[in-house]
Amino acid sequence: MDVRGYVDSNAREFIDELKQWLEIPSISADPAHHPDVRRSAQWLTEHLRTAGFPVAEIWETPDDGLPAVFAQWPAADPDAPTVLVYGHHDVQPVEPLDEWTSPPFQPAERDGQVLARGASDDKGQVLFHSLGIRACLAAAGQQSPPVTIKLLIEGEEESGSPHFADLLRRERGRLACDVIVISDTTMWAADVPSMCTSMRGLAEAEVTLSGPSRDLHSGSFGGGVPNPLHAMASLLAGLHDAEGRITVPGFYNKVLALSEEERELLAKLPFDEKQWLEEAGDSGAASGEQGFSTLERIWARPTAEVNGMWGGHTGPGGKTIIPKDAHAKVTFRLVADQDPADVVAGFEEYVRASTPAGLTATVTVRGGVRPCHSPIGSPAVLAGRRAMQRAFGGEVLFTKEGGSGPEADLADILGAPLVFIAVGLDADRIHAPNEKVELALLFRGAEASAYLWEELAATSADLTRS
Repeated sequence: MDVRGYVDSNAREFIDELKQWLEIPSISADPAHHPDVRRSAQWLTEHLRTAGFPVAEIWETPDDGLPAVFAQWPAADPDAPTVLVYGHHDVQPVEPLDEWTSPPFQPAERDGQVLARGASDDKGQVLFHSLGIRACLAAAGQQSPPVTIKLLIEGEEESGSPHFADLLRRERGRLACDVIVISDTTMWAADVPSMCTSMRGLAEAEVTLSGPSRDLHSGSFGGGVPNPLHAMASLLAGLHDAEGRITVPGFYNKVLALSEEERELLAKLPFDEKQWLEEAGDSGAASGEQGFSTLERIWARPTAEVNGMWGGHTGPGGKTIIPKDAHAKVTFRLVADQDPADVVAGFEEYVRASTPAGLTATVTVRGGVRPCHSPIGSPAVLAGRRAMQRAFGGEVLFTKEGGSGPEADLADILGAPLVFIAVGLDADRIHAPNEKVELALLFRGAEASAYLWEELAATSADLTRS
């Protein structure tokens, strides 16, 4: 039996098992559901053992965090490459409940889809690897895969992965690998298969400008003392120049520029800007850094965004004052090679230089996530692309994503390249009511998984040199 035949003949069993897992409300952000996150880890561990993994165990995280699942299936050849698959088994909260067409943890199967929280993000995309590994073995008539396969399925990704880096450091020896496969992203469309090659990072800060010790009467003091809100408005407006470039000192020093090949491949995607603007809250026009397309701006260029600004009188009616302080929340989306610490340090320098005499500036750092990047010519990405093209029967394009996750920690701590093999869609409504997954795409994902182990085994020498 070939790979597709195995996947098709085991499709019903796969769907039923996925629905069982989706019934567990493993919401990591809600302490009331922490026991459910543990039940989810136990379910997955038992499933992987039944699927044939010789090793499948629950890993507790430091500081009483929520558990991850680790599994391993050694290759027959001890010199074969080792591949680590990363995903997560926790899910997002489900509110508002009244917008769901069916209960979020009672999976509904309709028109080739399964609707439930976690169906696409990320339980469906984790589980297709179990089916793909078995399909690979059945098609080859083997008991061991052509590469050593390890799985690390996190239980806190939807809560910001607070203990994940420490877990990676603690278990670095057992997690040693040559390639890391990420299955927690999306494709361009069901009929336009693609692979993600980077995810933007994040730096976040809050700024306070403080002036007088109390609000002042604007008639008595206006024009004679600095106004914190005026200064804040000027500071925020000055974050971008007339061409949309960010003016923070050193901001672009480490930005990895797009290659011409990457720009050409992004341009091949069937992007309808008018439709995209409608989906972007009926935005009136595209804008941003000059010299780049909209896709390049949202995927491959860094940004500075003002998320909120407040101070002074905001209630009904007038109040003629000079406010004593002003506040703003600012975030930066980062691209390959940028570091959140460097960006925040530059922002602090910018704030100091932009604060008028008589005002005091305070910058509070709220967090940061490093970006990640996979070169499109790397052996791992090329092997992944071949596997995807075999599964989908046509050209696989490349995309990038604006979101952030623990991928940079995985690559840095384990010292291995990333390759993104995923079949989710933006239309899957992840993080929103009525999350769904296309079953046909999960089956193609399982096929791609089956082919991936063969392709990586055939690339063994290149992987160890990269």
